[in-house]
Amino acid sequence: MKEISVFLKNIPGQLQKVADKLSSHNINIRGMTVEELELYSIVRLICDDNENARRILEEDFQVGSREVLEVNIENKPGALAMLAKVLGSGEVNIEYCYVALSEKGDSTVLIVRVNNVRRAKEELSANNILFR
Repeated sequence: MKEISVFLKNIPGQLQKVADKLSSHNINIRGMTVEELELYSIVRLICDDNENARRILEEDFQVGSREVLEVNIENKPGALAMLAKVLGSGEVNIEYCYVALSEKGDSTVLIVRVNNVRRAKEELSANNILFR
């Protein structure tokens, strides 16, 4: 799946503009993380309609996208450790991750950016870990 990255100036009101733009088009944000840098921030989003959200945000912002995995893990101690072990044993590096709502909004999932998506999918499949 594709994650949306929005590059914003580090000034008040920028995140509100992103949220307002998506809201005005009835697009829901399922997951988000914000990374602050000195002059700008990177907002990473998973929306219920990523393609439309990206197109809409490109009208006003600098936007990019990257492939990420949406991985279902249990909400219990050790679940993240198990996922990291599975990927690490397959020589897959987790570059970053964050929590999001599932596509149906009935559970949480982990959004994971890895250095080798193909290999990560192989390892997850071999270990019966659900992802998309």
